[in-house]
Amino acid sequence: MKSFLKSYFWIPLVIYIALYYKTLTFGSAWGDDQVLITPRGKDFGLMLHTFYQNEAGLHFIPFQYFQCYIINLVFGMHAFPFGFHLYQLLLHVISCLLTVLVLFKITKSKLISILIVSLWTVHPLNVEVLTRIGCAPAQVAAGAFCLAFVFCFLKVVDLKTYLSKFLLIALGLFFFLVSLTSYEQYFFIPLLIGLIYFVLEGKKIFKQKEYLYFFVFPFILVYTFYLIWKYNACGNSLGETSAELLTWTNMG
Repeated sequence: MKSFLKSYFWIPLVIYIALYYKTLTFGSAWGDDQVLITPRGKDFGLMLHTFYQNEAGLHFIPFQYFQCYIINLVFGMHAFPFGFHLYQLLLHVISCLLTVLVLFKITKSKLISILIVSLWTVHPLNVEVLTRIGCAPAQVAAGAFCLAFVFCFLKVVDLKTYLSKFLLIALGLFFFLVSLTSYEQYFFIPLLIGLIYFVLEGKKIFKQKEYLYFFVFPFILVYTFYLIWKYNACGNSLGETSAELLTWTNMG
């Protein structure tokens, strides 16, 4: 705890909470209740059903419903909108911390990392996301899980044994899978980051060609598993049109 306080990584978190804590008293926008407090978001059996037989069109988002179920379970009648606003605020705080850590791993500068994230916290675009609580279990959660994935991959260089490296990569890929099943538009972001990281850092981490087994194969396995899972759950289809498939390239 003392080392964390001395690192000053907490500064953007404090700024964010100070600026946006009032969102806990906000209401909800039209359409937010269509996912958050539907039967699939409140009943365990119906929520579990979305993992193997999707009923939300061709948008495969079972972990989005899972998050809704947990929030409704924990907060009960106060889940909508307070519980979702609190969850969204916490997700943003976690994202602030992960972004600082990721930037620090890349830039090696605390000042630059803290300054960039601090400036991001005061950006007016954040207001729209925070007022739409429907974004909490979707874009915001998927973004946080995606950041967790990136941090896991960057953290691999600090580990010594192959087992610890593999376990951390597996954890990162799990976060990637959760991100995908919360908001599909993150489909290409982890792949792009993984490829860049593989090219720049792979040979420095693993001797000879051993790193292929730690980076390339796990990525192929997760993508294959996800596509087969989505294909079966969505009635043997990945998208109604090519235009819908292209929406996966959106960066949020």
